[in-house]
Amino acid sequence: MHEMDKLYVVLDSLPQMSKDIVDDTIHEKVLSYLSEYASQGPDMIATFMEWNVMKIIRACIIQENGCNEIETGHECIKDSRITSLAIRFLARLLANDDRQRALLFNQIIYDYNDVLDFILDNAFSEEGLMRYSCIEALEQIVTYELGAKWFHNTKGAQVVVACFLDSSTYVASAASRLLLSIINHSTFINTTKTTAQNDLLEFLISTLDLFNKIQEMLFNPRKDIGQRLSALQFILTLASSKTTNAFEFLKRGQLLTRIDVLLAERDRVMRSRVNDILCAVFEWASDPISLLKGASYTNDPIIETFDFVITDIVFLLLHNDTSFDMVVVSVNVLESLILLVKRASNDQEKLVSRIMDILIFLLSFLKIRQQAEKSINKLSVYDNPDVNSLYTNGTYDKLRTLFLNVRCNTYNEKSLLSNILHSISTISLEFNSINAITASTDAICDILFVPNYVADHRILKAVLSVIPIVLSAKITNSLIKEKQTINEILETIQKLMKDTQTECQSIAILLETMQKLLADNTTGQYILDNKYGDEWADVLLCKVHDFRWEIRDSILEFADKLFDESNNTGVGVNFALRFGLPQMIVSKISDDTAYVRASCLKAIKSIVRCSDGWNYIVSHNLHIQIASKLPLMMKDTEALVRRAVMELMICLIIERGCGAILLTNQNVENINQAVMDKIMNDPDFYVQIGGCQFLTAIWYHCEQNKNNELDENSLIGENSSWFYWLNGDKFLIDAADNPSRLVRGEILQILRRLKVYLEEHITSNKESSINDNSLLNNEAVSASERWSIGQLSPLMQKHSDFYRKMCLIDFDRLEATIDVEHLYKEALESINPRMMVNADLIVEGNEDNTLDCYF
Repeated sequence: MHEMDKLYVVLDSLPQMSKDIVDDTIHEKVLSYLSEYASQGPDMIATFMEWNVMKIIRACIIQENGCNEIETGHECIKDSRITSLAIRFLARLLANDDRQRALLFNQIIYDYNDVLDFILDNAFSEEGLMRYSCIEALEQIVTYELGAKWFHNTKGAQVVVACFLDSSTYVASAASRLLLSIINHSTFINTTKTTAQNDLLEFLISTLDLFNKIQEMLFNPRKDIGQRLSALQFILTLASSKTTNAFEFLKRGQLLTRIDVLLAERDRVMRSRVNDILCAVFEWASDPISLLKGASYTNDPIIETFDFVITDIVFLLLHNDTSFDMVVVSVNVLESLILLVKRASNDQEKLVSRIMDILIFLLSFLKIRQQAEKSINKLSVYDNPDVNSLYTNGTYDKLRTLFLNVRCNTYNEKSLLSNILHSISTISLEFNSINAITASTDAICDILFVPNYVADHRILKAVLSVIPIVLSAKITNSLIKEKQTINEILETIQKLMKDTQTECQSIAILLETMQKLLADNTTGQYILDNKYGDEWADVLLCKVHDFRWEIRDSILEFADKLFDESNNTGVGVNFALRFGLPQMIVSKISDDTAYVRASCLKAIKSIVRCSDGWNYIVSHNLHIQIASKLPLMMKDTEALVRRAVMELMICLIIERGCGAILLTNQNVENINQAVMDKIMNDPDFYVQIGGCQFLTAIWYHCEQNKNNELDENSLIGENSSWFYWLNGDKFLIDAADNPSRLVRGEILQILRRLKVYLEEHITSNKESSINDNSLLNNEAVSASERWSIGQLSPLMQKHSDFYRKMCLIDFDRLEATIDVEHLYKEALESINPRMMVNADLIVEGNEDNTLDCYF
């Protein structure tokens, strides 16, 4: 059945969809299938109109077809899922129609007004899905002039109010998008031009007292928390839309001028939502201060906004000594300010330093709590107006009391620490601010040296994420003459690695930091030039034999990253080779744990691909040891190991030409037709793909060596080659019918390349005049030509046979079977008009009603 025919069948059968379907996701699949075509634009919408799509949608809403009580013997019960599906599909159609001509909506407004009435009435339905569907349709309806007028003259105001008060979060979210749609299609900024959407918006603002109603929902603590969150969701929707109309609406209603008050709310979700709103405003608003303060009083609204947030929001939150949560919120706001700083045209360095100083100031209070110190010395890092004001206005004393309070539990303490470290990490990654980065070094080191903190892998990761940036900045700018801080950090990392109490996850984090330090030329060379290279290598050589397989696996992954091309920009390779890490890696090739064996093979592959690593392997004869073990490992019980084996063998043949070493007579028992048959029929299709690539690698390797002198290790002989000895031609041809789409996709590319290769190289050979399959079967070919084809050498004859088999494959059909279809198209491959009909209406003998099975 043609694709468009299948689409029509699905569309036409919507009203008769079985009401006995239990799985609700089936309706979502049908909607997704139909929406894919609707998204193709006005031309496709016109096609749907030719198919009387509105008549079908109306039938879904009324559900009269196929609901005859006399014939079925059952009570006629409407299925709201079918109705919701139809309404949501209508929304998709309206969203993709031509709004200038508005052919579909004009048809609706004049011929299917009952559908509009149904949508409006059911926006108040008891079922949440129905309400959501109707509002989604209204969101598109109001974008049309006639739609906005219709909504204005009916129950538009009632719908908006009801939606905002809805108990369902999804419905309230849809209501926010509905109102945003009205705002974005209005012209209330340009008072000289009036549209239906503009009249509708002004009507809602005046009739509902919209601005005051939203503010009342936000700031009245007696209101239901769900309603307050709905109001915040609406503001977040406006702020995230990044449109000029949304900005003007927020500014006109002064909806954000008191938003900072909500940051002190007890409800965590509300605080988080408010911070999301600030992030959205900081990211795009051209004049954010006018939204937060009502007006702008300087020529640089970005700097003015920054100062306002620091003094009027962050400092006020810190001055609150009643809740530890306020300190956490203030840190979140500081991190949000980074988005604003990125937009500053001047003084970015200064703004970043101001944020960093406040964060370090807060870190110092955690030191108070850990060491029970009574005061903090005012270091030079605090010599700025922001932090000094915290001392003079009493905030410091309040914070000290708060942090020393026993009610400040460990969870709150670590939560604050994680937030601060995350903010410092973000600043360090986003800005190349040497002053800000180096100012944080001592504070970070203090955290790293507290056992209670580093025992938590989340905090350890947050601390160590900043260490490589900090150390590189310190060394590059010679900001530490005695190197004491650098040495302490490196020794701490080594100490934590050696500690048997360190958890596996923490070991992985430490190794990641070590890799980043070695990948940086500055810190990496410093490590190699000092004692830390030897000490770190000793730790690695010891930990690779740890009884915990997770640690052994992490060590091998660390070594893999040192040789990986995308990571070995620093001295990581020099470090690995100087201390013999390749030998350590190869020694784990027969580890008891499959994950470790797979990681070992992956690391060896990275070493082989690295020129210095390969030279090391050859000079130490490790390639012989590896080649002798790989064929046997193809029989490993674990698929991930077999995948890694195939990848490494392919790498050895393609990149290092090791076919003669890998495919020797000594390996005949391990690499033969039976083994390849097992690989090509492996239950894991990635192994099958590896098998196809392996045979292809052998093919090209044989072709490259066909003119070499024959010896006992040659991959090609006078009569055959390893490729044909392994039945490579048969396996590749058979793979074209593999049940896996991914395998077929891989073999399609392989066979096309081989076919072109044979046409370019073999057919031009003086021994043969083969051009294509038609030549071999053409009766007009002379006997001499037929004889010359038959007189090919044994190897060339195998090439000829292989080529003829490839010519028999319909490559176009094969390509059609590997296209990434729509997620549900395959389910509709054999669809007919009765497949979607209600089971109660099936006549005896009809076995085509298989909707449930196909979905």
